Amino acid sequence: MVTYRKSTPAEVKGYAKHYAENGDYITAIDYYEEIGETGEISGLLGKFEKEDPVNFRAYKMRTANDVDGLIKAVEYFDDDDDSLFVVMAAARELGKLGDKRAVGPLIGVLENNKLAPVCRSKSATALGKLGDNRAVEPLTKILTAPEKEHETDAPDRDESEDGESWVEPSMIKSWKEEHEQFISEGGFWHDMLYGEIRSFRSHVAQALGELGDKRTVEILIGMLEPKFDMDTAEMVAEDNKVRDGVALALGKLGKRGVEGSELAVEPLLNTLRDDSPNSQFSNRASESGSDDDFELRGAVHEALTSFGEAIAPQLILFLKQNQITVPQDIDSDYPILTTISPAAIGAEFERQEMYDEADKWYNSQGMLKEAADARRKKADMSASKTEIHGDYVDDRDTIIKDSVISKSNIGSGGSSKMQELKELKEMFDSGFISKEEMEEMKKEILGK
Repeated sequence: MVTYRKSTPAEVKGYAKHYAENGDYITAIDYYEEIGETGEISGLLGKFEKEDPVNFRAYKMRTANDVDGLIKAVEYFDDDDDSLFVVMAAARELGKLGDKRAVGPLIGVLENNKLAPVCRSKSATALGKLGDNRAVEPLTKILTAPEKEHETDAPDRDESEDGESWVEPSMIKSWKEEHEQFISEGGFWHDMLYGEIRSFRSHVAQALGELGDKRTVEILIGMLEPKFDMDTAEMVAEDNKVRDGVALALGKLGKRGVEGSELAVEPLLNTLRDDSPNSQFSNRASESGSDDDFELRGAVHEALTSFGEAIAPQLILFLKQNQITVPQDIDSDYPILTTISPAAIGAEFERQEMYDEADKWYNSQGMLKEAADARRKKADMSASKTEIHGDYVDDRDTIIKDSVISKSNIGSGGSSKMQELKELKEMFDSGFISKEEMEEMKKEILGK
C-alpha cells in the first residue's frame, strides 16, 4: 500500500534498526538522528568504526564540525576506488553541516567526469541541502546534457609504484580502448553505468527542487513531458528513473509555493493517464522497466500531494475527462485521493455533476448522509431535464399540469371532468406530481 504521511517515531526507529542489522550504519544513524535517539547511535559506533572506517571517519569529522577537514577530503581524488569512497563520505557529511564554504568544492565534484556517477550524486544531494543558488546553473547544465556526456572519462594516470612517470602514449591508447570496450552499448557494464547515470540525474533534479529557484520550473516540466523527434515523429522520452526525480522536484517546488510551479499539476496528472503518450507504460526507456514505471507513478502521486487541496478541481476534472472511476483500492491506485479531505473530493465530484462518483466516493469514506444527498441531487437533475426540439421546449411537468388545468376550463360536462380526474390520478401514480399538487388541481377541475 502506498501512502504519503509522515512516519511515526516508532516507524522511523524500525527503519533505523533494519539498516543497522544489515550493516548500513550511516543510514541507520540518519534515521536515529531524525528522532533524536542519541543512545541508539552510541551503541552502533563500535561496529560502525570497525566495519565502515571511511564513513565512520567522515561522520566523526561532521560531529566535530570539522568543515575544513571534510572539504579537504572531498577534494581528494587519486583515480582509485579508495578515494572515491572518501569523496562520497565527505560530500554526504558536508551536506548535513550546511556550511556554504563547501559549495565550490562540491560543485567541483559534481562536474568531475573522472568520478563515478554514484559519487557525483552525493555531491548533488549535498548541494540541494546547502540551499545555495550558485549550484542552480551547474545542476541545470548537468540535468539537461545528453546522457553520453556523463560517461566516466577513460583513465589517464600513472600507476607506477614509485610514482615516477613510465606511461607511454601507446599505454594510454590501450587503456582508452579497453575503457571504450568496457562501456560499449549492450553489455552488462554499459547497462550498469547508464543505470548509475540516470540515478545521478534523478538526484540532480531533486537537488534543483530543494533549491526552489523559479528558473527551473519550465525546464523540469519540459523534462517530464514527452517530446517527439521531428524526423521520425516518434516519441523521445527521458528514462523513467530520471523522470521520477523530475516529478519529485516539481512537488518540492509546489510545496514551497515557487512561482509557476502550479503549471506542473496538469503534466503530472497526465503521466498517470494510461492511454496517454505520456503514460508510465508507453513512455519507458526499455521493455524491462516495470520497476521504474512503478517508481515513477509513486513519485508523481507524492509530488501531487505537495500541492494540497488546491488541486482538487484539476484532479476531479482529470478523472472525468479520462473516464476514470473511483478505484476500488484507493490507497494503491490513486493515493493522491487519500491526501485531500474526503469532503473536498466529494464536493468537487458534485460541483462537476459526477453524482455517481460522488455517491461511490462518500460510501467508500463512510459518509452515508452525503452519499444519499448525492443520489437525491442526481434524481432531481434527471427529473428537471428539459428537451428542446427546434423552437419547441418540452418541459413535461409544466405541459401536463397546464394541460389538465386548461381542460378544466373547457366545457363543464360530467364526463369530461371524470376523464380529467382519471388523467390526474394517472399523473400522481406515475410520480409526475405530488399529492398536494394533485389536490389543488382536483379542486380546479371540480370548480371548488
